[in-house]
Amino acid sequence: MLTTFSNQLFNIYPIINPPKNYDPTLNPVGMDVGTTRCCVAVNRNDGINVVAIDNSDRPLPSYIGYEEKVPKCGQIVCSRIKHHFKSTVFDIKRIIGKSFGSIVIDPNWPFKVFEENGSVKISTIGCENVDILLSPEEITAVLIKHMKKEVESFQGQSIFEAVITVPAAFNQTQINATIEAAKLAELEIIHILPEPIAACLTYASQQQIPENSTVLLFDLGGGTLDVCIVKIEHENLHILKSCGDQYLGGRDFDTILMNHFLAVLKEGYQIDLINDFDNARLLKRYKLMLLCQEIKHDLQTAESAWLDVSDIDPNFDTQIIIKRDDFEKLSAGLLLRIKFKILESINSLNLGLNDIDFVLQVDPDWAVAYGATLYSYYLKTTSVNEVMEEAVPEVAYPQDTEPVQVVQPVEKPTQPETPSAPIHEELDEKPRLHTKDKIKRELIRFVKKV
Repeated sequence: MLTTFSNQLFNIYPIINPPKNYDPTLNPVGMDVGTTRCCVAVNRNDGINVVAIDNSDRPLPSYIGYEEKVPKCGQIVCSRIKHHFKSTVFDIKRIIGKSFGSIVIDPNWPFKVFEENGSVKISTIGCENVDILLSPEEITAVLIKHMKKEVESFQGQSIFEAVITVPAAFNQTQINATIEAAKLAELEIIHILPEPIAACLTYASQQQIPENSTVLLFDLGGGTLDVCIVKIEHENLHILKSCGDQYLGGRDFDTILMNHFLAVLKEGYQIDLINDFDNARLLKRYKLMLLCQEIKHDLQTAESAWLDVSDIDPNFDTQIIIKRDDFEKLSAGLLLRIKFKILESINSLNLGLNDIDFVLQVDPDWAVAYGATLYSYYLKTTSVNEVMEEAVPEVAYPQDTEPVQVVQPVEKPTQPETPSAPIHEELDEKPRLHTKDKIKRELIRFVKKV
């Protein structure tokens, strides 16, 4: 199978309006392969649709299970994890494309990561309790192949081309590994798009941003942080700065909470889940991690939350209470890293906080996949020769990455004069854009407080 791909990164992207007509021959597809969840969107006759790829749910948990001959992924793996924990792989986005020495091993992983002949391998338990060795690309391919299959069922036709998003901080090796995973999933034409750019395209397509506005995009995902600053000029997004931290995401705040409760459980209740990682303890640690995710969400709106100790050990009928202020203190190190990335991106452009006109907080879950589909539509309606005509200088990229040639896209394609079609009715939650007043209350307060 001949596979082509594009990992060229632009510094100018057109603001792309949602397609007003449906052309089944185009079939644009955008895939967001996240650390904790995956999402995919397509174009239908009523606009961009986010596809339900996990039964009736649109997000697909990025969990892969190998207890059967054919690997499974999604909620079914999460539901079976109590019985097949040792056959489950997750957090693969934090592994793919990295050298063994740069991987931060999580003690909560039920699988093993090691180096074999210079390559990273993952050991898990397969069908009939047989040890199996897999590459990160093979595991990621299971997620992409599942999305591909669900899209094909939804669209009623085969899918061979897609735009796949990656974090802003991904280096060239990680991008290449993602492309390899897509090839293993039987995609033939693969385009790479940074996640913050996809989110910007989504917002710009749905709400009017004033000309000459400077927008700071902030995306704290499940496993990565992306910060991007763009300038709106002549119906284009000019990427002024794009950076990130691929070791910082919502998962790390869960870990902060979990470490706190692990210490309290050991000291106050003699429940030791820190040492001797047998299967029972690993399962309890995983359950604690899920409970910490719920507690983290509760603390976003409540002053305090608690852990029911009986959820970990039925011999105890009590609660461990944690206040929001205490959680913020525990998270001070992570918050400092977020602050550093925000200030780094702003200061590198010789800007101040008051030079930012809008802040875009990436939400909801489908925002990245939606923007990737818009970009897929753009690529399918724009001549490749036109896009390649005007080259611009190389863009700054992470230091451990080879420079990537940047190409300036041509103006966005004109839309046929057809009646306007509404956005899919389920997409009623829009990405949040905050004005400068909001920055003064929130962003500046945060930067000064941390």
